[in-house]
Amino acid sequence: MLSADGKPLDPSVPNPSALVTTRPEAWAGFAIDWKVSVPPEIVYIGSFEGHDPLEALIVHVYGSRFERTDCVVKGLPDSDGFFIEFYVLWKQRGADWQLQRLLQRGTETHCAVFEPDDVVSPSYALRRNPHKRRRKPQWVASEGRWPTLNRVPMLFLGQVLLPENEVTRHFFSWAESIFVFFSEGKNGVDFKITTQDVGVQSLEEHYDKEASDWSDGSFR
Repeated sequence: MLSADGKPLDPSVPNPSALVTTRPEAWAGFAIDWKVSVPPEIVYIGSFEGHDPLEALIVHVYGSRFERTDCVVKGLPDSDGFFIEFYVLWKQRGADWQLQRLLQRGTETHCAVFEPDDVVSPSYALRRNPHKRRRKPQWVASEGRWPTLNRVPMLFLGQVLLPENEVTRHFFSWAESIFVFFSEGKNGVDFKITTQDVGVQSLEEHYDKEASDWSDGSFR
């Protein structure tokens, strides 16, 4: 399996390729007709451990890039772009592994189930529940979108900055930060993902700005 950061994968973790054998049936709320039938090429993104109230949570995030030229998205014009599906492989310590497939479903977030208006501003999320201040994204908060589940802001789990390399250029995406959120829900634990482009800033400038924004209270 490919890895976005080039690091070796943990052999004790199940290979999601055995669990993800089909392509999405829809994207952005529109049905898809595929011109190809090969299984998705899966890329490892990053791993996280849970925190209060789910300290026993173990999470591995993967994803696939799907070229728009390989499909017809009914209701949308043809495009030479692509879209991303994330795969969250997770378990509580001592329990079995479970998989959630997260896709944009006419939403700003990548989610397992469509839920309208499922984001709020970071400042609102932190005011709504000060508990969330224990762990918060390092992002340009004025552009950040904090996912909700059933209208309640979710907990931030962690983030990954995608580097530019052979794997991310040809099989995924790069110069983009991925933010993973979780909540206890109907499926045991539910996950959502949002992203933010690094843009034309260098990575050093990007993190310097984030540190300044948070330290002076601009985005609290």
